[in-house]
Amino acid sequence: EIRDLVNTDDEGSLTFGYFSVWLQSQLREAARAGGMEVDLSFDRRLDDSPLPFGVSAHLKKICREIIQNTLKHAEATVLRATLSLGPGGFHLQIADNGRGFRPDNITMGTGLRSLEKRAAECGLALMRHSAPGAGTTYDIKIPQDLVLTDVNHPNGGLTFFGTHS
Repeated sequence: EIRDLVNTDDEGSLTFGYFSVWLQSQLREAARAGGMEVDLSFDRRLDDSPLPFGVSAHLKKICREIIQNTLKHAEATVLRATLSLGPGGFHLQIADNGRGFRPDNITMGTGLRSLEKRAAECGLALMRHSAPGAGTTYDIKIPQDLVLTDVNHPNGGLTFFGTHS
């Protein structure tokens, strides 16, 4: 079952290196389940960069939902993810080569609504681009200001400081 495939959770370490390993495993499972080619590009300068505490669970759930939507609706043969550092924060892009859709001509199902809600709850910027026959791309920006150093915090000196508007 697709939902079982993407619903496993293991918080693990709070670094982008750990997150990239986790995402790679999710993509490999999607490849097995959906017969897709998958690829992850990861900027190795991010290996030890902290993933904001309190954001990691939401980010994993967003990625799971995107993968599930791809498996369920896209009829894609390729799924690619890129994690990089850019101006003002970290950037995650997940793109497929599936059938796409007209964004102005869809009903917001539970999956799409939950993506937007999760992103908003923890201060992530989520953009979705799609067109018929052109696949779908999700761009997720993780602003650097979500990380606050606190040496007394039990989770490696990281705290997530609230929902940003």
